[in-house]
Amino acid sequence: AEITPLALGGLYTALANLGHWSPLNYRFDSTQLAKEKKILSSEASFMILDMLKKNIRSESALLDEVSKAKYSIAWKTGTSYGFRDAWVAGVIGDHVLVVWLGQFDNSSNPALVGREIAAPLFFEIADLLKGKGFIKDSDWELPLGLKVKSTEVCSLTGGFSHGACPHLKKTWFNAGVSPIEDCQVHREFLISKSSGLRLCHIDNVEEARKETFEFWPSDIVQLFIKNGLPYKKAPLFEKGCENILMSQMAEPEIVSPKADLSYSVRYEQKKGYEKIPFKAKVDQEIKKVFWFANQKPLGAALPNETLFAELNPGNYQITVVDDRGQIAHRNFQVKVIQ
Repeated sequence: AEITPLALGGLYTALANLGHWSPLNYRFDSTQLAKEKKILSSEASFMILDMLKKNIRSESALLDEVSKAKYSIAWKTGTSYGFRDAWVAGVIGDHVLVVWLGQFDNSSNPALVGREIAAPLFFEIADLLKGKGFIKDSDWELPLGLKVKSTEVCSLTGGFSHGACPHLKKTWFNAGVSPIEDCQVHREFLISKSSGLRLCHIDNVEEARKETFEFWPSDIVQLFIKNGLPYKKAPLFEKGCENILMSQMAEPEIVSPKADLSYSVRYEQKKGYEKIPFKAKVDQEIKKVFWFANQKPLGAALPNETLFAELNPGNYQITVVDDRGQIAHRNFQVKVIQ
């Protein structure tokens, strides 16, 4: 979607005003009346500004950061598709600044990268405005009345830590809005020092050690493998630990088909209806999943494998069952393209 620098500046001004947007009022036009709209909650506006505030300056600017006057800044770069525009927009103290660089004929130029070409100019202007006294210090302290509080979460997943996650960081939590799931990736196990297997009970504390492993969904594991990234799998359980295994496994999640959508398919005399992709994210312990449409079997697939199946037009409840008996459902519709 295209946007003008003025419109973008207006949106950043709304962030600084805790979600209250109004048309920009030009200094030479005192007759313009501001019609204010609430386009974002105060809590969301504050949290976005806080995230953008953590965006560090470019390396060249960091070299002389110590000598520069300090001021609060929340900023973001942007590079248009095909290198047609280089952007930076941000809130600097009590001001909003937008920088656009580009060709007026909308032609492409590989030099038009936001962080590389627009950011240095953005900070030159910001430092100049600060040096001339135009910018007042503003640290955007937590305003009174906002329903946010600081809490500790897993930095890799965003979920609440239950003691197993070693990657913790502070973040803002918006009560009633922010997700409240626990981290499902990091799991701590007792490992036998002699066999190296996972234990579900110990007779002697000295014979076991605690160790944390990462249990990513099957699609993420596939990315690790595809890109040659190191991935440490948890060892198998000792015999008799099946119940413990089941209690710690993540339930399957249907990726395709999407929920409550109509899928339009073509029909060919020789081939029949176009096939629809079925795919699910499952726990790394799962070896196979089974698909059903209105309780009739469609077929089986390996974790992260896509199953293609033909369905006649109609309404369906899709069910995926992993090899541990865990189930997920989804409703969708199949229509024919006329």
